[in-house]
Amino acid sequence: MRFLLGTVLKVRKLREDIAKAEAAAAQAASHRAATDFARREAALAGRPEPGTAEASQWLAARAALLTMASDVAVAREVAVARDADAAAAMARFATTRREREGVEDLAQRQKEAELREREAAEQREADDRAGARLFAAREDQP
Repeated sequence: MRFLLGTVLKVRKLREDIAKAEAAAAQAASHRAATDFARREAALAGRPEPGTAEASQWLAARAALLTMASDVAVAREVAVARDADAAAAMARFATTRREREGVEDLAQRQKEAELREREAAEQREADDRAGARLFAAREDQP
């Protein structure tokens, strides 16, 4: 039983390490996406509206603004998706941590039970020796 728990604990620790790495990567991706969104949004906010220039220049400037606005919208969607991915990865990490802790608790209880059993066996052995000595001492008396 103890060997099995040790193996299960190693597997659970490995799964936790993998989930931790995935969560860190997802959080980094979320941060990059949020930074990209903020950068694009700031660039759009800093662009002035087209003035009253020639129609072709006005249309080109308006098209550039619309393209930038579209890029900002896409960057926001990406940021929201990456944030959701990070939250899901953190939830998986928390689950694997609880699973590992559960197996560790079980292994600790098993270890303590084995220790109690060993101590009880040693006590029984000591009691048996003391009883045998007492019995031998009674038989030696006339």
